[in-house]
Amino acid sequence: MSRLLLIRHGQASAGSDDYDQLSERGYRQARHLGEQWAAEGLVPDSVYVGPCKRHRQTAEALESEATRAWPEPVFLDGWDEHDAFAVVMYSIPRLAETDEWVAERAERSRGEGRDARRAYFDLYRHITRLWVLGELQLDGAGFEPWPEFRRRVHLALEELIEAEGRGRKVAVITSSGPVAVAASRALGLDDAATMALSWQVQNIAVTEVLYADGSIALKSFNALPRMVGDELRTLV
Repeated sequence: MSRLLLIRHGQASAGSDDYDQLSERGYRQARHLGEQWAAEGLVPDSVYVGPCKRHRQTAEALESEATRAWPEPVFLDGWDEHDAFAVVMYSIPRLAETDEWVAERAERSRGEGRDARRAYFDLYRHITRLWVLGELQLDGAGFEPWPEFRRRVHLALEELIEAEGRGRKVAVITSSGPVAVAASRALGLDDAATMALSWQVQNIAVTEVLYADGSIALKSFNALPRMVGDELRTLV
């Protein structure tokens, strides 16, 4: 039996010119997890890292707290995030032309404060659900289709399991989408449930999957480091 530790990156820089950059809070989140692992003596046998800058920065912050030799990370495109954010931004003005519910929330989301954020997340959940159900018109827009994204993550998961074998502790630093796909693979969830699961994945949370002899099982989902305060609980 092997342990696969799927870690969502630390908080990114939402609202800035470069989302794909850990915020200072994101760095603190990653170091906090690294400190816990060091205290427990947990060092992965292998570390896989997605291709985004926020994935690499999270991996580096984790390693910076290690008190024992850390494995050389392997960078794999298969653990990249999906195109949901771009799909949502592309779809909002198009859906708003004929959908009053979307138009009303799009207008509210352009404001400031809690109501604007709530309106945007309402839109995000609504549109991403339409996306995974194949109910958006995206032909020619250039986005990776949801079925291809899910297939890509499944392939990355299968290749990892085959390469690592039994009795291993393997860490993967990635984003919420691949974490949800791996967890849903173990649980047998459909596309809509997988997307809904991804909405819950917190920054730096660890999801643990056990695998052996071609079977996988979910041991824990979305677990934050012990003693983490409210200021380190984020979802972006």
